[in-house]
Amino acid sequence: MPARHLPTVVFQEPPSSPGSGEGKPKEMIGREQITRENDPDDFYLTRVDQMSDKDRARDPGIIGVAVLIAAPFIFVLWGLASGFFLQFGSGP
Repeated sequence: MPARHLPTVVFQEPPSSPGSGEGKPKEMIGREQITRENDPDDFYLTRVDQMSDKDRARDPGIIGVAVLIAAPFIFVLWGLASGFFLQFGSGP
């Protein structure tokens, strides 16, 4: 039984001139390539890095994380202060 071979198709992109901007993402057209020598200091900063300390303290995500971390400790201290854990003590 002879083996069947599927036709091979080779896709080639047409050559583009260096200044045409083809082959680059839309955000990079018209920009120069960023290298170590010409990269701005704030290029890799995130949104939070660009915020002032006052704005960071008001960010709902930061407040939520702080509450989630502090809540268990607050509840344990409240339980200790109110004597809640004494009812689980041993003995009659």
